[in-house]
Amino acid sequence: MLYSRGTYPPFHRAIHEVSKRHPGIVILHDRVLHHLFALDTWQGQGGAIDRTYVARMRAYYGEDGARVARHSVSGARRPVWEDDHEVVKYPLDEEALQGALGAVTHSHGHARYLQDRWLGPVRALEHPAYRDVLAKGASVSAGPARERDDGRIQLTTIGHVNANKHSD
Repeated sequence: MLYSRGTYPPFHRAIHEVSKRHPGIVILHDRVLHHLFALDTWQGQGGAIDRTYVARMRAYYGEDGARVARHSVSGARRPVWEDDHEVVKYPLDEEALQGALGAVTHSHGHARYLQDRWLGPVRALEHPAYRDVLAKGASVSAGPARERDDGRIQLTTIGHVNANKHSD
């Protein structure tokens, strides 16, 4: 089985549940899955977050992770999931790999991170939008991408341009 994982709950919640029952290779399209687990999987009726959140943060990130989780849930601090820079320290992508037979990422940095933390096989398949990948493609294609006549830069994304995907 091959599972494509991202952060959109209507699609990825069910994929996660199936992947836990039927192990396979997980493609991690996003570096941070914290929001999917903390605010969807472990958030119950009325907005309360299940104790599983603190337990998983402890399992993956030690006592520091548990403290951050407790304080985020209790309101003693700004929730970690509301800080785009801090949430990267606690991505919870490990949760998506429970029972997985292998993992695929879109960056070598993410692959190295997982290889240091997870015992399964990890491979990076370069995303075709990275500058170095585009440069390799340009050398074997008809040439580099055309510049726009108006001199503006065109950026393309698939999905919503939320806080972790925007460019200031």
